[in-house]
Amino acid sequence: MRESTTIEAGNEILPPFDTVVGKIGSMICFDLRFPEISLAHKRQKADVLLYPSAFTVETGKAHWLSLLRARAIECEAFVIAAAQVGAHNAKRISYGHSIVISPWGEVMAELDGEKKEEPEVILVDIDLKKASEMRQRLPLLRRTLVDPRAHSQVQQLTKVAEMSIPKYSYARRKPESTLRPASCLSVSFQTLQHFPFLVQSQHLQF
Repeated sequence: MRESTTIEAGNEILPPFDTVVGKIGSMICFDLRFPEISLAHKRQKADVLLYPSAFTVETGKAHWLSLLRARAIECEAFVIAAAQVGAHNAKRISYGHSIVISPWGEVMAELDGEKKEEPEVILVDIDLKKASEMRQRLPLLRRTLVDPRAHSQVQQLTKVAEMSIPKYSYARRKPESTLRPASCLSVSFQTLQHFPFLVQSQHLQF
């Protein structure tokens, strides 16, 4: 199955939206494989990350739980992943295992991978106060500079990224048009046109 033959790529990250259970950042299952998008939501104060999904059985068994826990832990946010389950047709079967994970990476509730006659529902309590307390005890400030001389450039990069999040595009990018800051900050993989000031920098590696 090749999704790109039938599904159009996105061209922006929509900002988190306010709900009764906190600020929610919404993505799709393919986004789960890349931390940049969820971290963009984190910088915009998302409390909950949504991943409506249809993983294959093979990739689900190998990657589903590991990726979801990673996104929850690094973003210190609740992760809710509603997953399709069972056969769509003779060639396609979805893994299932809808799940809710805490900001600590704990599985709060999970359904199995068996398709039932009736739809199943998970009910959990989302305690934003506990999540906030955890962030205060374990602040993840992402101070990962490789070269201290690049401090000012990385600070500027981060400010530009925070101002430009709604305009980010992770689709249709070719390898030759991308850059990776040597700082390992999670604003990597952005096109050079977003950060023209980096062209003159001698402290960042392209």
